[in-house]
Amino acid sequence: MYSVRRRFGRGLRNLFHVYRDLCDAMVILDNSGDRPRLRARIVGARVEVTDASGYARIVKEADTWP
Repeated sequence: MYSVRRRFGRGLRNLFHVYRDLCDAMVILDNSGDRPRLRARIVGARVEVTDASGYARIVKEADTWP
């Protein structure tokens, strides 16, 4: 389980700090519940947040991962 958590954290960090600059558009989904939930759409520099608290939690995790 440790390996899964470690990889998830690195992947999340890379999503925002590496891949975001390489992508034209991104969709941020949270699949921690029964169904995936849209948290944000990112197109270029424009971020359209659909769930502020959910998106903030994901960004915070990405920024604070070791």
